[in-house]
Amino acid sequence: MKDREDYLLLLNNVFCDIPALVLELSRCFKNISDFIKGQDKFFRNRRFSIERQGDFKKRTTAFSADDFRIKIKKIGIEVLYEHSEQYPEILKQIDDFPPVLYYQGDVSTLSSEMLGVVGVRAVSEYGEAVTRALVTDLAGFFVVVSGLAHGIDTVAHKAALKQGCKTVAVVGTGLDTVYPVANKELYKEICNKGVVISEYPPGIKGRPYRFPQRNRLISGLSKGIIVCEAGIKSGSLITAQRAIEQNREVFAVPGSIFSDSTAGTHKLIQDGAKLVCTAEDVLQEFNYLMQFRKKRPLKSNPVIYSMESKREVEEKDLDLTKEESIVWKCLSLEPVHVDKIVCRSELSVHQVLQYLTLFEVKDMVEQLPGKLFKKRE
Repeated sequence: MKDREDYLLLLNNVFCDIPALVLELSRCFKNISDFIKGQDKFFRNRRFSIERQGDFKKRTTAFSADDFRIKIKKIGIEVLYEHSEQYPEILKQIDDFPPVLYYQGDVSTLSSEMLGVVGVRAVSEYGEAVTRALVTDLAGFFVVVSGLAHGIDTVAHKAALKQGCKTVAVVGTGLDTVYPVANKELYKEICNKGVVISEYPPGIKGRPYRFPQRNRLISGLSKGIIVCEAGIKSGSLITAQRAIEQNREVFAVPGSIFSDSTAGTHKLIQDGAKLVCTAEDVLQEFNYLMQFRKKRPLKSNPVIYSMESKREVEEKDLDLTKEESIVWKCLSLEPVHVDKIVCRSELSVHQVLQYLTLFEVKDMVEQLPGKLFKKRE
């Protein structure tokens, strides 16, 4: 067994950026000795350049599985092999699953039913609110999986932990690197109350192409993926596409038609993703969980809940006059036409325009084409 594990560690270290090749090589050869004997023919048949074959051989010769084990033990990193009892079976269902996973934390977390929650890094107040509300309800039914990135990922992990539930972070670097650095404390908390995993060995840094590769593991581990907020070019859409290819459920939260940050989720809905407004919308796709619905009442349905309490606190700090406050309360994060503001406020057009101009000068309000106004987030 050690010979086999040595070989899998070698493949992971030399070819970690080519996951399909790692899996193919793991099937073609049983151990390092067999690989060394057959590698020339293997790479020649697959038309790898002479230069690249030379690089593979150099790195293969330099690798020592025993030295590598000592290195990761010092860092506190554990290894799961594809034959390990605790390797998640659901991940083996995808075409290019990694034969080796590295982890820090409670590996038993990976035996739970999991649900991916992903979205934009530059999260809006709306996106933050719906993510927190959804995870608050769903964390009692699923272990939430995300990518530890800024934005939706961070909100999802923190919301699960706040409920006293475990969460899984799938990262696009080696586990000796915390990325983003701002989430260092969150990383530690997840290790204590869940698990952080990666297919990348220590020493591998974050590169743009590695995060889309990582995304297939988020979807691969999950029964389904919820995209809470995503622009049309968001990496979350890559995760959703991989989920479709892996025969996973895809859910998307709708948002404003005026917001670029929800154009991606709307596209997913148009393409067939299930529109999600409440946690129950998700649970309905998993009938076997509905029997627990009464035992675990949902706390924050519907998800599109009011954020007025937060805004009331903010308004106290604005020091508005009575008339200014009336106009302010007629505005929202969604665009409102000036005529509707006049109607709601029961003030004159002149007064409303005066206060809206004042709010714009103070950078409290944004004017959009067509005499539309919205609060700045």
